[in-house]
Amino acid sequence: MAMFAPEATPTGLAWFADRLIVALWNGNPPRLVSVDPVTGSVGDWASGFKDPIALLADPDGSLLVIDFLAGTITRITPLAAISTPTT
Repeated sequence: MAMFAPEATPTGLAWFADRLIVALWNGNPPRLVSVDPVTGSVGDWASGFKDPIALLADPDGSLLVIDFLAGTITRITPLAAISTPTT
């Protein structure tokens, strides 16, 4: 079991690079955190999102992050390369 700060709403989760990643909407600031599946400890993993609402582990090994307010889908590779297409 993992505990999050008050009002930090988990909106998505996915297994990525051998860890559980959780999207926190209204996370003050909104961000992605990693959760240790054994201990439940929570640590910051990625920030800079306006409203991360969903995560998807792509078959190529990347993690896709849907950011509702930004209107973007960001790809994070296992090597931590981050790309957000521009429109």
